[in-house]
Amino acid sequence: MTRRLPNTGLSSSKASRYRSWIPTCVVALLGLGMGCGESTAPPEPVAAVTITSAAPVLLVAGGIETVTETPKGASGKPLTGRPEVWTTSDPSVATVAAGLVTGVAKGVATISVTVETITATVSVEVRDGQVIGPAGGSVSVLAGSVTVGVPAGAVASAKNISVKPSTLAPPARRLMPGTAYEFGPNGAQFSSPVTISIKYDASTILPDSPESGLQLYEAVNGAWQVVPGSAVDPSTKTVSGAVSHFSSYGILMQPIVDTVRVVPPPQAIVVKTAFQFAAVIKDSAGATLTRPTAWSSSAPSILQIDPVTGAASALLPGTATITATSEKKSGSLAVTVVPGPAAHLLRVTSETVSGAAGVALASPPAVQVTDAFGNGISGFTVTFAVASGGGTLAGATATTNATGFTSPTTWTLGTAVGTNTVTATATGLPESPMTFTAIANAGAAATISANSATTLTGTAGGLAPAAPSVKVVDAFGNVAPSVIVTFTPASGSGTVAGSGVTNASGIATLDNWRFGPTAGTQTLQAILTGVSGSPITFTATTVAPVPSSMVAFAGSGQSAFTLTNVPVPPAVRITDPAGVPVPG
Repeated sequence: MTRRLPNTGLSSSKASRYRSWIPTCVVALLGLGMGCGESTAPPEPVAAVTITSAAPVLLVAGGIETVTETPKGASGKPLTGRPEVWTTSDPSVATVAAGLVTGVAKGVATISVTVETITATVSVEVRDGQVIGPAGGSVSVLAGSVTVGVPAGAVASAKNISVKPSTLAPPARRLMPGTAYEFGPNGAQFSSPVTISIKYDASTILPDSPESGLQLYEAVNGAWQVVPGSAVDPSTKTVSGAVSHFSSYGILMQPIVDTVRVVPPPQAIVVKTAFQFAAVIKDSAGATLTRPTAWSSSAPSILQIDPVTGAASALLPGTATITATSEKKSGSLAVTVVPGPAAHLLRVTSETVSGAAGVALASPPAVQVTDAFGNGISGFTVTFAVASGGGTLAGATATTNATGFTSPTTWTLGTAVGTNTVTATATGLPESPMTFTAIANAGAAATISANSATTLTGTAGGLAPAAPSVKVVDAFGNVAPSVIVTFTPASGSGTVAGSGVTNASGIATLDNWRFGPTAGTQTLQAILTGVSGSPITFTATTVAPVPSSMVAFAGSGQSAFTLTNVPVPPAVRITDPAGVPVPG
């Protein structure tokens, strides 16, 4: 009995044969690219080809560089497995095979790659130079005008070291003609510095630039920057410098000094101290330069400076102009030298003077405040005060001037004759307080008065019973010595004897007053012009003398012949009891 499978109508043996046939059929159909009525899609066409190598590709003769192309579809998706055709525009300059470009000779060529119908190109420039590998080496090109020394290990693989005169060098007056070159590969980095040496023509050096100032420079962002440590060899007319990467390099003459600025001291320079001046020297581009500098001072007695080093010594307070000169450019700075700290109080006016009581001295006491070196200190406060004598001060609190001097405005002595003192106090100074002495003498005569009786009696022709005297004092009542008083008798009032000069007590006394011979009123004046009380009048009432005695006056005791005249006629004198001659 045959068993049938459910829902198939097939016997179990036939179903078994059917199951084994189905996979075989499916595999065959898939192998023929058939499936449920579908057909196979064609490959996406190339829409663009890009070359990833930088342009231009820089080579040297014998050097190689791999150029990579990438075909892309319209969607921008990279395509693979497409046949490519490489060609060169000039096989005498460069050849190409499967993207490997080989430099043949100096020149420019175009490398093309075509994928399907799309072509991409890249320019190739073969320059002077040489392939250098990890072992290092030396490249000399352009008839020895440029040399590149590459030490071992500076590059990890072979590199096309190329050199070409630069056509895009930044313009500069200082650029030596024919010394700017492009070194390739541009931007190449080196593990160890390589040495670039460039020759120059000394006849092209400008007159204001020394040959010793030539240096190697790199073109950076349109400007020249010095290669640190570069040096010139005048004997070979070569400038060399060590660089860590390739760029454009050239020889520039020494930058010309454009400005010189003297750096100001941080504060005023103190006398008797030293200071090292410095100058900032820059070129027209604002770059700081290092140049020999000559130094000078407008006032070497104040601030002395070494003409080579700029080391200065402050000698005296004051102002000096310091000038720095480099390559005919100069900069100047006014510098102030100030005294040191206050150290001493010095006496300027005499310790002891004299003046009229109650009157201001012609010169008030003065002092000077100085530093330890005798330089005047300005702005220092000195306080003056009356210590004795009762005088007064104006401007007692005084400040020293620019040279350290100061004094009160006035010192008026006390009204009494005697000693006056003033002290000057300057805080912190060893000589403080300092004492000034003034001896107050009587002032100018101001008043005259009678010192003896002004009414007298006496005998005409005789002496006054008491010599007239007067007293002279100043405005404050101090006796005034050595004042000349004029004693003048009125007409017929006799004569006087004596100088009429006041003594230490201010008293002027006549030696005597002899009355006139005529009895009556006689007067005498004591005159001191311009003072109060002058003139002083002395009045004497005189009487005629009374005869009381007669004595021989002349001719007594002489001899002569009889009946001849004696040589001197005999004469007698009649006097009163006081011995005053009696006329008539």
